[in-house]
Amino acid sequence: MEFNRLLFLIQRSLLCRPLTVAETKVLEQSWQGYNYKQMEALSGYSECYLKDVGSQLWHELSQRLGKRVSKGNFGFVLREYELSQQRENELASSLSALTTDSCSQQAREMLFPGGVLSVNSKLYITRPPVESLAWEAIYDANYLVRIKGPQQMGKTSLLLRVMNEGQNLNYGQVFLDFQAAETEILASLDRLLYWICCNLIEQLQLPVYVEDYWEDTLGSTFSYRYFLEKGVLSQIQTPFLLIFDQLDRVFKYPTVVQDFLPLLRSCYELSKSNQGWQKIRLVLSYSTEMYIPLHWSKSPFNVGLPIQLSPFNLEQTLELAKRYGFEEWRIDQAQQILDFLNGHPYLLNVAFYHLSRGDLNLTHLLKQAEDLNGIFRHHLQGYLTILKQNRALREAMEQLLKTDQSLELDAIAAYQLEGLGLITIQGHKSQISCTLYRQYFEQQLLGIA
Repeated sequence: MEFNRLLFLIQRSLLCRPLTVAETKVLEQSWQGYNYKQMEALSGYSECYLKDVGSQLWHELSQRLGKRVSKGNFGFVLREYELSQQRENELASSLSALTTDSCSQQAREMLFPGGVLSVNSKLYITRPPVESLAWEAIYDANYLVRIKGPQQMGKTSLLLRVMNEGQNLNYGQVFLDFQAAETEILASLDRLLYWICCNLIEQLQLPVYVEDYWEDTLGSTFSYRYFLEKGVLSQIQTPFLLIFDQLDRVFKYPTVVQDFLPLLRSCYELSKSNQGWQKIRLVLSYSTEMYIPLHWSKSPFNVGLPIQLSPFNLEQTLELAKRYGFEEWRIDQAQQILDFLNGHPYLLNVAFYHLSRGDLNLTHLLKQAEDLNGIFRHHLQGYLTILKQNRALREAMEQLLKTDQSLELDAIAAYQLEGLGLITIQGHKSQISCTLYRQYFEQQLLGIA
């Protein structure tokens, strides 16, 4: 969520009034990860006044949303609210467009695919043993869980289920979406660590201040560890989930990554010998490990439990078809759509959504790569824009499009394309991940009709 969109949401949908200058400054600078002391220097208002303004703003938003909103969690809470509003709007739009003659009751109940699947969603398909492994891991006192998968593969939906299991165990919850963090935060190690600490306080509702544990002269990594040990772990009795979603967004800042990832590893190592640190259940979610030249002993990507979210198999594709009302689908039909989309969960949901509405049949669906106004157009056009704006990625993609064989690509380009979900990597070699992508990009990049 961008800040301007967040501001519009608050003023037009929630509070139904324009924010004051002071409120806007508190909101924007909180979004950027500043504390009230830093805001004082930047805005000209006193720290005490800014705290009062912020306290009233969070209280007003809490009343409107019916849940606790704070300086640390407001971005996450408002993003959840925005998603819920989008789903409600889509449902209203779908119901008004559908008629009894044209669509089944099953189609009426379906929303257009996109975003996170709620814990109770009937469209969530389990991928054994992924879920059971994640549940078991968070029971352990010194475990780190690493969830990896391309974009729109279901990582955040799995995280919601991990959090639900944590609630059943009475664990605390700290969810940090790196996609919601401003560029200025991610590009600075000091700002990033301070932002994490502020979120810890707010989401765990601790009566402490980061400033009381932050020693600029000793550096931000020392301050981060010191704050966790003295300001958090000494204050709580039960374990808590510390979830970093879309962690790979920070990978584009090499100077930050060189210190941040070893810090995560060192905190994990502390849990092996220190009972206090065993209260943290660290969960990392990312699309790709990228090419980060870290010594093996400093990387968090070779410890803990790795969970790879793979595409749906034939059995899971058939199960998803049933959830959309196709109870009698044959294996050969499921295999056709599986081969075309390589089991990509989001693409399969889009396909079944339109099939269930009667917008097209299976034969027409398998020609969607040729149709510039087809059901996958927004998804494909987004990727085409990325490729046209990044010469290295486009050239790597063109290499693969010109052959049916797997190829060894430049490591960084390969990891980025894998993170987007456009290719799969096996060993040192890569290949286009599905027929839809191959046909579409052959047409758009190579001019092959």
